[in-house]
Amino acid sequence: MHTVASIPLSVKANAGMPELVNGEAVYKQTPEQFSSYTKEFVENGVRLIGGCCGTTPEFIRALKKELAEIKTPELELKSSPTIASAFNYLVLSKNKKYAMEELSLKEDKAINRLKNGDYYNLLQDYKSKDIDCLLIDFGDINETFDVWGLVCNLSFTIKKPLIIKSESMDILTKFLRY
Repeated sequence: MHTVASIPLSVKANAGMPELVNGEAVYKQTPEQFSSYTKEFVENGVRLIGGCCGTTPEFIRALKKELAEIKTPELELKSSPTIASAFNYLVLSKNKKYAMEELSLKEDKAINRLKNGDYYNLLQDYKSKDIDCLLIDFGDINETFDVWGLVCNLSFTIKKPLIIKSESMDILTKFLRY
């Protein structure tokens, strides 16, 4: 992420992957193991580090100890606007043309697929297209559909960055949240 970030990054890591023991999540990572990633995080643009699930004050003390021993490099923040997915990113430039495809969800056929949860067929045409990004235009539709289900299908089907366009703040808010 650091290679395209225009802001400092933050990390809020768990104390390792939880294991289910007697019906409870147990984190077996030690504070020393947890803090051993600190130098790599800082070298890759992270400037805010904390702990999440499974961490205790001992984890934060170990993190603080590691930070005290690290010389923090200057950040080289990128100034070009960038859009990204979990798999790809696209640095935007005024002087370049991009292959962008539009998926319009304003037509009856698309609206019916949305309402019926038929996201696979809705997205199938865009799965293998050679595009830089995909614009998904909801227009002003007021139909109720499973935004979470659509986002899940998108994340497994479309690997390119997405641009979401909608007149509905509810749809936009849910997309950002998910």
